[in-house]
Amino acid sequence: MGRWSGWAVGGGVASLLLGSVFFTSATAVAAGSATLSIFAGTGAGGPPTVGPARSSDLFEPFGVAVSPNGVVYIADTDNNVVERVGPSGNLTVFAGTGTAGPPTPGMASRSDLNSPEGVAVDSSGNVFIADTYNDEIEKVTPSGSLTIIAGTGSMGAPTPGPATSSELNRPSAVAVGNPGFYIADTANNLIEEVSSEGTLSVVAGTGEPGPPTRGPATRSDLFEPDGVVALPSGGFAIADTFNNVVERVTASGTISLLAGNGQQGEPTAGGATKTSLFEPGGLAITSSGVLYIAEDDGAQLVDVAKGSLSILAGTGTAGPPTTGPPHDSDLFSSDVALGKGVLYLANYGSNQVLKIAAATTG
Repeated sequence: MGRWSGWAVGGGVASLLLGSVFFTSATAVAAGSATLSIFAGTGAGGPPTVGPARSSDLFEPFGVAVSPNGVVYIADTDNNVVERVGPSGNLTVFAGTGTAGPPTPGMASRSDLNSPEGVAVDSSGNVFIADTYNDEIEKVTPSGSLTIIAGTGSMGAPTPGPATSSELNRPSAVAVGNPGFYIADTANNLIEEVSSEGTLSVVAGTGEPGPPTRGPATRSDLFEPDGVVALPSGGFAIADTFNNVVERVTASGTISLLAGNGQQGEPTAGGATKTSLFEPGGLAITSSGVLYIAEDDGAQLVDVAKGSLSILAGTGTAGPPTTGPPHDSDLFSSDVALGKGVLYLANYGSNQVLKIAAATTG
């Protein structure tokens, strides 16, 4: 995520942060009881191959999502497709032709996409795609029918009203709300919400890049947010990437800090709002409020419980992943998804999707 923002792909490393938004009793398991393995991708950058997911190439996958029945969807960004990996571990192309181009309503596998970076799934199995360089959001039904649900296909500032009549500017993430959905409209420095009726409104950000300000979310600047997730009790959280913080926005529209002190750097054990972060990106959350944050840079997996952050995984060094204990592996991830006790990481730097088993699901 955020590839257009002036930092070089390959010049950083990704980490995960695990935290408790409402400081519940749900915490991550000890790092020693978790195992990291390769879920999809050979490590070589190339077009996908139908069959076992671990035998297929990927090309800088930036997004990952899990359906309620455990199907994993991968936003395989530089291949211009979204893949589906079923419970058997076999990979198929779900959306996209592999050619960069504008989407075509109809069968998703016959429609072009253009560098999709985000993907989400609702409780009915509908898949939402942040089609980043088409400046649009698409919805694909379980039967594979694609429709455009936000964006005109032209880059620009959003217009409140019908979502399909509003411009977007390189949306990099989409999250299912209750109801409707949220868009991380990255280059516009905004978060938008689209209602179940298809009406778009700005719910965070002024449109200008800058540091956040506690208070009304629409009066606070953001700086190229790459991630957004709906919170269980209402409202949403933002990965405010180039501000190096994660914010919470309540259902009433008030923004406050959840993690990060605004300084770019590796996280350290201690208070969640007292530590540095390094370009937080993708977000996932459990039903009990445990928040997972994938950093676009950094090299650690940490847990935040009752406001205290601890290091759980990552060596702090960029490089290919190593199977086994998570804290022994390098990471280079941009997104995280949670399903049935497993964390899935879009590890774009190694052209793979990783999984960490034995994570708390709340």
